[in-house]
Formats: sequence, C-alpha cells, structure tokens
Amino acid sequence: AEPLGDIHMPNSSILPFVMSLGLFIASFGALYNDGLKNHTAVGVLILGLVITFGCMFLRSWIDDHGYHIHKEDLADEGV
Repeated sequence: AEPLGDIHMPNSSILPFVMSLGLFIASFGALYNDGLKNHTAVGVLILGLVITFGCMFLRSWIDDHGYHIHKEDLADEGV
C-alpha cells in the first residue's frame, strides 16, 4: 500500500447536477425521436446535449483549486 499523504479535494459545485439534468432532458428527446419526423424531440435532444456539454466545458474551464485534507488530520480522527 502507498504511504498516506495529503488528499486533494475539489470544492462543491452545482455543475455535475446540472450535467445530469441535461442528460435527463436529452434522454427524453432520444426516447421520443422517431427518425427526424418529430422536430420537437430532436430539439429537446439537442437542448439536453448543449446543457450537458456546456457544463462539461465550464467544469473544465473554471479554476477550482479545491482544498487539502492533511494526513495529520486523518491520523487524529483515527481513519
């Protein structure tokens, strides 16, 4: 096993939840799509994918330096 070191943790973010909502919306567009005959379903699919990929881009672009859990803190808690 590796020796215990400091653990880097990301800050809290709402973006993963919004990404999952985008995939949820896109799934309804894919579910009701009937071969490009239903333009509303295609629009919903595209909207959901735009939301998802937009959030992925923002999550990658925004600097998130996060925080560290120091190994001394873990040893004090008995973990």
